Amino acid sequence: MEHDTQSTPSTHAAPADSHHEGDHGHDDHGHIKLVYQPALPIPNGKVCLWLFLSTEIMFFAGLIGAYIVLRFGAPPGTWPRPHTVHLAEWIGAVNTFVLIVSSVTIVMAFEYARRNSPEAAKMWLAATFVLGSVFLGVKGYEYSQKFAHGIYPMKPHSYLYDRADIQYLSAVRSRLGELIATHDKANNDQAALKKRIDAGETGLQAQFDRLAAGAELRNEQLKIANDIQRNAVQWAELEVVFDDSDTQKQLAISQLAYLVYPLHAPGHDSGPALKEFINAEQKRLQGRLTKLAAMQSDNAEQEKRAARTIELEEQREKLEAEIAPLKENAAAPAETESGNEANEAAPDLAALNQKLEAVNAELATLTAAETQPSDTIAGDAPGPARLADAIERTRDRIAFLPKYEDYGHGLNHEYAWMKLPMHIPSGNTWASTYFLLTGFHAIHVVVGLIAFAIALFCYRLDASKAHILENTGLYWHFVDLVWIFLFPLLYLF
Repeated sequence: MEHDTQSTPSTHAAPADSHHEGDHGHDDHGHIKLVYQPALPIPNGKVCLWLFLSTEIMFFAGLIGAYIVLRFGAPPGTWPRPHTVHLAEWIGAVNTFVLIVSSVTIVMAFEYARRNSPEAAKMWLAATFVLGSVFLGVKGYEYSQKFAHGIYPMKPHSYLYDRADIQYLSAVRSRLGELIATHDKANNDQAALKKRIDAGETGLQAQFDRLAAGAELRNEQLKIANDIQRNAVQWAELEVVFDDSDTQKQLAISQLAYLVYPLHAPGHDSGPALKEFINAEQKRLQGRLTKLAAMQSDNAEQEKRAARTIELEEQREKLEAEIAPLKENAAAPAETESGNEANEAAPDLAALNQKLEAVNAELATLTAAETQPSDTIAGDAPGPARLADAIERTRDRIAFLPKYEDYGHGLNHEYAWMKLPMHIPSGNTWASTYFLLTGFHAIHVVVGLIAFAIALFCYRLDASKAHILENTGLYWHFVDLVWIFLFPLLYLF
């Protein structure tokens, strides 16, 4: 009898048909048929989500890598510290905690959906939605703080300047010039409207009232802007133009940049250092004022000497004219009439010669004083008008210096309406990368919240819909993980 030698198939082997087993058993002897599943044992939705997340991982890896290269490739001390750009570490830490808690709540929502508890699942999903919204609200507050201080990227140029140089100085001057011109125009318009109303024109009262209502504030702002323009901006410009020291030129611009937006560590009491700077600068300017006063005195003396020189030269010409005929008579023989006149005029000639010698001696003294070098200020001596202006500006600058203490937080903080350009090293690069990274992350948070809202209001979250929460939760964990990388990079380093 023929025996069946077909081995018993495993879970992956397919048994042969019975008629084949009887008729063709010898053909299938020793062979196993394997049956393969048509796909991986995970849903298609999860596969698509993982493919999407893989592209997102590469996207954020590129962004974060670029930030790391820019951040740690910047020269030491030139990358903005968090406080410089109005980033509060504790706010970032709280926001990170909020996002981590939201990852826990989405897991709880998924677990309750699997247990077929739709009410509990919706409660935890609603908590996740609220926490995500809180995260976005905090980011919106942080953005508003930066916008309020002019820290944002803008084309062709924002308020941020990487260096305190001539370009920065020109930008500050231009901005103050715009403010002054705008306020002057408003005052002129108000005066023109007043004349037209007084002349009997109608329909202008409402416009005049609007301008008049803001006149007091406008004039106060105009006074402040003119004061800063003259004693800070124009002072720095004059230092750059007329000072021979490159160090002093750079210091003048840096002082202006500090006045607009001081850079110092958080919690650092800049008062003592600021007072020391003010005292040192006042001492330096007092020395300059002394030299300028000496130059002004020298100029006055020179004017007196010049006037006296002209007077003496006129006297000399007159004396020489009187002496000339007397000398001719003195040269004539004694027996002639001219000789007799010369003998009579001899005393007069001697007196005139004595006066002429005195005039020449005084002229020589004045000439020697003119040629003597002055040790007041090196370089070409300014004219009287320019010298008087320099003395006035120096006195105004000395009086202005104590205001540095009044503006301890910077002009842009004390007077937000000014919106002056700021010197923040690498500020533009920081702003571009910060808003790019956090902006893209915020977009992903918004997408997650939209998905949560759809699941919350459009589905009954029982066991049959648990896969929806599983996929959205996986996406939310990715969003959370990205922020965990961004937080230390942006807030702590």
